[in-house]
Amino acid sequence: MMLEIISGKKNTSFYDSDEHLNLIGYVWDLWLDGRVTEAADRSLGETVSKQEITRYVQVGLLCVQENAVDRPTMSDVLSMLNNDSVTGLPVPNRPAFSCITSRLINDDPVQNQEPCSISKVTISDVEGR
Repeated sequence: MMLEIISGKKNTSFYDSDEHLNLIGYVWDLWLDGRVTEAADRSLGETVSKQEITRYVQVGLLCVQENAVDRPTMSDVLSMLNNDSVTGLPVPNRPAFSCITSRLINDDPVQNQEPCSISKVTISDVEGR
């Protein structure tokens, strides 16, 4: 939700035909590239500083990490949001549901991110009631 508020875009209806299947994947790429402030909605203008945007996005990315044990508790989130500094905040790991279609990690094909589904087979059994 934090990423939706900052970006002004809904995760469920986000579509970027270049690479990203969702808002989380788009913001994660900006984070990796050090361009996280580009995620901010332009209507925010100068009302929110770049440091605040970075902190909010960082907290948002911490909340959607792949492993649930790495995600902060709500009390930790409140503490991070009330803190005026991004120093001391944990660095987020790869988020769950970031589903990147063509991006390489460090342009190294050996480290390609895994596809959204690791399942090789889909079985649909349609039966009438």
